[in-house]
Amino acid sequence: MSDQSSFVMFENQGHRKKEFICGSRVSQKLGLVLKKQAPRYIIDYRIQSMSSKKVRGWLEVKCPNHNYGDFPTFYTSLKKWMALHEYANIPFCNTKSFLVVGYKNGDYIMDVSECDNTFIQEAGWNQPRVEEDIEPCIHIPISRLIKLEESKWMKK
Repeated sequence: MSDQSSFVMFENQGHRKKEFICGSRVSQKLGLVLKKQAPRYIIDYRIQSMSSKKVRGWLEVKCPNHNYGDFPTFYTSLKKWMALHEYANIPFCNTKSFLVVGYKNGDYIMDVSECDNTFIQEAGWNQPRVEEDIEPCIHIPISRLIKLEESKWMKK
């Protein structure tokens, strides 16, 4: 696995609260148990079924301060994106990785293995606190996101 010890987290209490609320909606709507991961794992949650402790996948939650459709792409840290792919490809474990975006006007989800047409570009905070707030980010076309209510991804 990649070196995760060098990962610096810039989330604040407000970010974590919004992500927890969005994660709770995802858990309730899809009937899954989401377990919050320690920051050293980079990815927000592991996905478990209600009936066992078996890990079925990984979930990153992002909650931008705008509506779905305001911008043609959604972006996240390249390091997080790479970790999502790495976790989805753990040999012989049959897990998947998902990204949930809790926009102001609805929750959207995607299987990261089914995404194409992405590009990498520098992005970050408009008023960075430190230089590391600006980093390479993966830009994902919002057309690749599926409204959570319409998703059937883990109902098997």
